[in-house]
Order: sequence, then C-alpha cells, then structure tokens
Amino acid sequence: CLNLEGSYQCTCDSGFRLTDDMHSCEDIDECAGPTHGCTQYCTNTVGGFECSCKAYYALAFDGKSYIDECAANMNNSCDPVNGACTNTPGSYNCSCQTGYQLESNGGTLCEDINECNTVCNGTNIACTNMEGSHTCGC
Repeated sequence: CLNLEGSYQCTCDSGFRLTDDMHSCEDIDECAGPTHGCTQYCTNTVGGFECSCKAYYALAFDGKSYIDECAANMNNSCDPVNGACTNTPGSYNCSCQTGYQLESNGGTLCEDINECNTVCNGTNIACTNMEGSHTCGC
C-alpha cells in the first residue's frame, strides 16, 4: 500500500486484483475469461497462467497456440506440387493427386503412376504414359 497524507492506497502486482475490502490482493483466474489466448488448455497459476496442449500436440513459439505442421510448413515434406498435407494430432499425413502415388521407398513426394502397367490391355493397343494420366490407342 502507498501511504498518503491522511490516507493510503493499495495496489496489486500484475496477475492479482484488489479485494472488496481494498486492503489485500487476490489471484486473478486468467483462464476463467476469454483473454488468455490459449488454443487448447489453460491452467491458472499464482499471478499468471500457462497454456498446454492435448497429447501429441506441441506448443508453438508464442507459448499459446499449437503447431499445425501443414500450415506452418515446418516439419512436413509433402510434395508441394502434386501432393497434399493433412494435419493430424501431433503429426501429419501426405497424399497425392489422382494419377500420382507416394514414392515407393516410403517417401513423402509424389511420383507419376505408370498406368500402362495396368490398363490398355489387349492386342495391338498402344499405351502412352503421361504425367498424371495416360492414353490408349491402336
């Protein structure tokens, strides 16, 4: 409290508020309101709060939000041209557009499917494989 001439005025540190009696301070539950900014979980602490994540998620550098590996393009190595990234709890999955498949060595890049290996069956039928598709002819 600050001693004034004939009176006094009490103030509180950050994370605390003055009680109704105007003489003591109490902890503010920052998690009770919408202003904490935590994306998933908020835990009140004395004079502050902490954000945390669900299992298999990780906090981003701001300490409040979780990492979306696809949106952040941080650790995902999905094919940026013929592929897509899907965020999953704590990880991500890569997939490919029609006519492409994930690399046969278990990689995350997309490679062209050679449709001529499985279509255009028959005598005197020619197959031309193209990026992402094929044509059959006589």
